[in-house]
Amino acid sequence: PQFVEDSQPEVPVQKTESEPLTLPQPKVPEDSLAKGKDGSRSNVVTPPVIVNKQEPPRSVVPSVPRPGPSPKRETPSVLWVQTTGLIARRDADEPKWVGLNYGSPAPGPTVYRALGGSWAEAEFKQGFSLVLDSATQIKVADMDQQAATQDIELTYGRLALLNLGENLRVDLHIGPVDWDVRAVVDSTSLGVVWSNTRPSLFVVSGTVAVAGRKYNRGREVVWADGQFQRATALRTDTKWLRTPASSSIDEAWRQTMLLSDDLQTSLLKYRSGQSAEAQQATKWGFGLDGSQHIPRVLNANNPQLRKQAVDWMLSVHQGDRRLQRVLHQLAQQLGQQQWRTRIDAWLQAARDPQTAQGSIFVDLVRSLNHNSLAVRHIADQLLRVLTQRNPSFQPDGTPAQRRRDLKQWTQIVRQITQR
Repeated sequence: PQFVEDSQPEVPVQKTESEPLTLPQPKVPEDSLAKGKDGSRSNVVTPPVIVNKQEPPRSVVPSVPRPGPSPKRETPSVLWVQTTGLIARRDADEPKWVGLNYGSPAPGPTVYRALGGSWAEAEFKQGFSLVLDSATQIKVADMDQQAATQDIELTYGRLALLNLGENLRVDLHIGPVDWDVRAVVDSTSLGVVWSNTRPSLFVVSGTVAVAGRKYNRGREVVWADGQFQRATALRTDTKWLRTPASSSIDEAWRQTMLLSDDLQTSLLKYRSGQSAEAQQATKWGFGLDGSQHIPRVLNANNPQLRKQAVDWMLSVHQGDRRLQRVLHQLAQQLGQQQWRTRIDAWLQAARDPQTAQGSIFVDLVRSLNHNSLAVRHIADQLLRVLTQRNPSFQPDGTPAQRRRDLKQWTQIVRQITQR
């Protein structure tokens, strides 16, 4: 969706039909008065300029925004009042992610992302609140004052709009879908879930009007085939609307990250042994854009980093564009595009072990002999997820060690596939 910055309405030129318009004249200093033939000064000054009422007024040219930085907002349209975990922000036309509390957002659409295990609540000037659940990204534009609507784009994840005032409107953009949401009564609260498949909406309190229909409290509805399907009783989990318990992450370190002017760099450069902060920093760094770093990390000497890279690949859904970029880069490294679909199939099986076929297990064991450390590590870690077994095989061991320990995996998989 395209967002347009607010502009002030033009003030039309007023014409008076009955009287001519007299332009005010500046005070004339004494030494500028006209002189007579005898050198004396006259009190007669040039008569005022009269604009004839038939004279057409000058055309009013609409102001055109000049390139360059826009003026700062007088007050922010969004005020974040509660956060747990880490919230990233990307201002309009800026490529870098920064911490939520770094400086002030520039005018224009602003992107906010609640990283894994994070949560946030914001208050809008219009009086309602917004909640972001873990692994959720939104884009917020300045309110359209003339239309009295607030534009919010949900890229993925779950958001809630709480305590909407009567007739307050929110334009929700969810993938290819645009919803004009209006609170029918005061104190209306609703939630939206978008997982890149079918968006759904549920009403926690009040009544909401959307797409020409009204839905009351305790109802949920799925959007499919270009329209809302039949509403059903609310069964979706709504616990995430409430403030979650604080994490074990050191608060001082968290506040430092929230003030970072280059969040991804700050996270991926952070090293402090095996501390909870160090492990979380890597996960969050990948979460911002794993496609930039995961292909390299999978070949790193640090097994903990490699594990976190695969954890991230498992945490996103199969069609996620960031994951597809990672798989594409891995296939380029390996010199064969078939690895893209092959690894994708492994990941999908590990996400749902109950549906994994025997051929997946066999392919994973065979890949433990590959000359690429990235392939060996992915195969080994996914086998551990699928089997819940932990043999002594090490992907970064010597060739002799790998040949010896591979027998353990072969035996485990044979037992599974012969059941």
